[in-house]
Amino acid sequence: MMQGREKQLYAVETFSRLLELVTVRHRLLESASETAHLAQLYRNVASELGFDDFHLYLRPVQFEVAEPNDEAEQRPVFITAVLEGDASVDRFTPSHLPLSIQELDENQIGRFSFSSEEAVIHLMNRPSIENLQVTLASQVTQKNALISAVKLVCLCRWAQRATPPAESEAAFHSDKDVKFDSKRGSETNKVQQKSDSSPSKGSARAPTTTKERLMEAFVSIQLEKVGLRDEMLNSFLKKKQAVGGLIKTLEEAAAIKRRLIINFLNKFSTQISLHCVRAQIVAYYNSLTSLLDDVPSIRQSHFVFGQAGEPEVILDSGADLCPDPWSFRRRPQQLLSADGKTLLNLWFIPHFSQVLHMFSTLNVSACSAALHHTLQIVSALHDIFHYLVSFSRLGNTEDSLAADWGGAEGVGAELLEIQRQVDRLSHPSSPECVGRLLQLRRQVLLLQFDTAVRHLIREAFLSSGDVASYQSVSDNMAAALPLLSDSIQTDVFSLTLPVPRPLETRGCQAQRMYPWRSFIACQGSFPLHVWDVPPIEYCMQLCLSGLSNRSRLQANAAILGVSLLMEDVLNGGREAEPVRLRGNKDDHLHDGKPDEGDKVCSEAEAEETCVSAAAAPLQDPIRVQSVLKGFLLLTKQLQAFKESWAQRRLGAQVFRTATSYHQFVKLYRAEVFFPSMRALAQQMGKERDYEVFISGSQCLLPPPGASEVDVKTWQVQYNY
Repeated sequence: MMQGREKQLYAVETFSRLLELVTVRHRLLESASETAHLAQLYRNVASELGFDDFHLYLRPVQFEVAEPNDEAEQRPVFITAVLEGDASVDRFTPSHLPLSIQELDENQIGRFSFSSEEAVIHLMNRPSIENLQVTLASQVTQKNALISAVKLVCLCRWAQRATPPAESEAAFHSDKDVKFDSKRGSETNKVQQKSDSSPSKGSARAPTTTKERLMEAFVSIQLEKVGLRDEMLNSFLKKKQAVGGLIKTLEEAAAIKRRLIINFLNKFSTQISLHCVRAQIVAYYNSLTSLLDDVPSIRQSHFVFGQAGEPEVILDSGADLCPDPWSFRRRPQQLLSADGKTLLNLWFIPHFSQVLHMFSTLNVSACSAALHHTLQIVSALHDIFHYLVSFSRLGNTEDSLAADWGGAEGVGAELLEIQRQVDRLSHPSSPECVGRLLQLRRQVLLLQFDTAVRHLIREAFLSSGDVASYQSVSDNMAAALPLLSDSIQTDVFSLTLPVPRPLETRGCQAQRMYPWRSFIACQGSFPLHVWDVPPIEYCMQLCLSGLSNRSRLQANAAILGVSLLMEDVLNGGREAEPVRLRGNKDDHLHDGKPDEGDKVCSEAEAEETCVSAAAAPLQDPIRVQSVLKGFLLLTKQLQAFKESWAQRRLGAQVFRTATSYHQFVKLYRAEVFFPSMRALAQQMGKERDYEVFISGSQCLLPPPGASEVDVKTWQVQYNY
């Protein structure tokens, strides 16, 4: 008979198991429902491309009756390599759509019921809950596989439709090789004149029609699973033989099955994620091509396009290729080398069929790394170009680029500067370093616009008494700016089941302790989308919509003011970063990217390989962009503190009229700015000089010689 503390612990443990059971059941029902809808979309896609429904299903083979399968069948890279009469395709089609776990083990792990109170009580133990957790993991993996397959076909179809008719027709008949000048051709002795897009073994010929190229984008769920499932069954048989052919208890057998199934799901997720990454690459290249169509001068002078069916020059990472850093044209028609370890041509835009063949000869882990580096580079380059074009369009009501806002010349100059920064990297051919540089540049541009809109533009309108323009920008930015950042979007779920305080939603501890809550809070209730390219131009136009031409000129001047502040920071040669208030290493004040000193998160190691600790602070391009990003985050942090202080001190209506804003400015200078600057002057050893400096001035100024970073940092620390 349990008593006292033992009874309380038992009650808490029982209640915890009940909560876990209810949560797993809810998530399992949700995943099964979404899987059913996606399965119907998958069948429709398969039917349109001429494939049957059996590619969706895997014939169940139970652990207990499995036979050894020593034949290591090579899975075809593309579905077009599988002939209709190929024995590797099983034409099994069940009468209904089963749970994913029932294809792996329906006798033990997949056997459960919620139909009665007795059945639920039977599940109130640790092994049963672990079985349900494995069941949920299997169903979520199946759902992700289906949406990856549907997404890849849909995006390739859209990319094909976006191909100009003349270019598409030329692609059918193009068999000319890439041309290099004679000097560079003599230096590349390791160039192999063969196509990386050659069909896989078993394929009769290379695809020549649109439908055949789209068929290569089709993903057979059965073929993706069957090889890994056979490996799992072989591992179970080996473990069974190791104990004399007999596993003593059902619990021991279930534990072995759970471990093997989880291992199978991890491998299957990694394998199927390759298709999802390829789909994202296709989407970004498709969007970038569409943007370039509106700027033909940039398209012709800066970018090189691949065509369907065009043979590629296969360049190894060891090839002695030295492209001219001042030329956009004389570069190979490949983004990365065949092994994915060397950047060859940042400005090459491949055809979607070429994306499908990228790194297809590598093993899964190497292919995954190469594709992720490609996505990192492509997504950043797309967003940078999208921002530049969108910014140039802010000055016009039409689609043309305004010269006052940069114009086509400004876009081209920025692209040339990006190439120069890449050439100044310590490892300019490293995909990791180039991807990191472009990602930082993307974040700096978006933070620059965010800072201008939130801070300088609105302050300029209030200072001049233009309350209507201030209110218009304030209302519009509330919906637009969050889409340009990775800030947490509050929804019903995040309000009802948030990550417990004091953990940060994106923190590593939260991801370990509350993975589901953290993931949903960061990614939203529907984290997977077919089209997930950010609407940069829409958000930027929305922020300034409703402004007159005169107000837009003021906004342009404010954005230029942010650029001048950034130049001052670089000229000062100081590091800059946001203030960490609580010393919490789990804080993520850097757009979800890990810190340089955070050894827990993964990207820190990649950044350390690009920038050594002994590097000159403001000479390496990555360090320059890191400093600019830190300064803009610090500025954004200070603005948030100022608004919070104003509302606590003067009320919520402080920024509604010009009079109240001027009252806030006077009060803030007296109670925050002056004390913080006096403390800064004291720290610099110039307190007496500072008092003399401001004694004869009506406006308060920072201490002479103080950097902009120090001025903002001391205000934030004083506010806190």
